[in-house]
Amino acid sequence: MELTDLFGIAVTLLMLGGLVMTQVSGGIGTWLLVSWVGIPAFFLLAGLLANTHGLLFGAAIMIGIYAFRRR
Repeated sequence: MELTDLFGIAVTLLMLGGLVMTQVSGGIGTWLLVSWVGIPAFFLLAGLLANTHGLLFGAAIMIGIYAFRRR
């Protein structure tokens, strides 16, 4: 994949997130859910654009550990 392809994917994800947030009528919970998924996806693509695969792998491991911790 070239840089222009990744940039196009990042812009498409932002536009899709904006479309979902304007068309779904679920209240604040839906807005938070879309943000919870869309914001990390945007930063993931930004990391891919910056070519920091090791950093992204470490972040994915840390997010997995955080998600499965005991509450």
